[in-house]
Amino acid sequence: MQQHLEQDLGGLKSAIIRMASSVEQVVRDALVGLTKARPDRAQSFFQPEDRINAFEVEIDNLVIDLLALRQPVVADLRLILAALKINNDLERIGDLAVNIAESVLSLQHHRPPAVP
Repeated sequence: MQQHLEQDLGGLKSAIIRMASSVEQVVRDALVGLTKARPDRAQSFFQPEDRINAFEVEIDNLVIDLLALRQPVVADLRLILAALKINNDLERIGDLAVNIAESVLSLQHHRPPAVP
């Protein structure tokens, strides 16, 4: 039973890392689009936002399964709850990056802002 829990926790960690990588790329593209006035970069990540939202649902389901089926002990429970919070924060960061991209598209006819 413990081996299955460890495998499921590994899958949860892996899913969080994949989601974080996608969010990192979206934020990077948003900032490049903003600082370099590259609306083509801004348009490129409306699709990854769907992938990030799918990650959020996948991770939520993994957490629910872990809690319901594996009955984790305190240390594992802390990890699972931390993953749930990280999941929520990463999804929100992805949404904010999309907001930046939308701003880039609306500002594409203006001069790029000075970056300190």
